[in-house]
Amino acid sequence: MHTVRSAKLHISLPPDLYAFVMRRYKARGDSVSAVVADSIRQEMLAERRARLDEALALDAADNLAHARSVAPVVARVLSADRSAE
Repeated sequence: MHTVRSAKLHISLPPDLYAFVMRRYKARGDSVSAVVADSIRQEMLAERRARLDEALALDAADNLAHARSVAPVVARVLSADRSAE
């Protein structure tokens, strides 16, 4: 089976985006395709980071809820330990 390494795409850009791509293309010396691909990869990474941040926030909320739920038990255990001394 033949693996496709890239796909050809014809796109239209508003003038400001076209100017940005061309500036990056000239400054970097890469192909226009590489500049566009890099921009899309950056967007993909931002999306992944946002999903990870959301998951970490949910995890932190769960951890805090758990800590609060066991705090009274931990306090009693620690208090009992001190009483035994």
